[in-house]
Amino acid sequence: MSDINKLLSPLFLEEQEIRKLIELLFFSYRDFTFDSNIVLEKINFTRTHYRVIYFVGKQKKITIKELLKILQITKQNLSRVLDQLVKNEYINMEIGYDKRSKNLTLTNKGFELEKKLSDIQIKKIK
Repeated sequence: MSDINKLLSPLFLEEQEIRKLIELLFFSYRDFTFDSNIVLEKINFTRTHYRVIYFVGKQKKITIKELLKILQITKQNLSRVLDQLVKNEYINMEIGYDKRSKNLTLTNKGFELEKKLSDIQIKKIK
């Protein structure tokens, strides 16, 4: 049995075919995020807010350092988003194992928003 990955290797695709794939990825992502973006806009949040909520909710406690590594955004950008999420009571921030680290957890309000947004995207995938 042949390996399907070898048959679909990008090395055998022409540039025009690769450009078509890029276009499909663009439109897929746009459509995938459209409805959740409407929910986010109503509360003046962005996709970054959702990513933070999603990954904080995925672990019981996550540090800011771990979150920065996952999201690959600047400390300044994360700080701005995190301040809004804490202020609006979507995320709790507690001192970690030492005073330099902070653990993040979702509040009930944060869990509700994460579920609402994820349910929209799960429905799209189904």
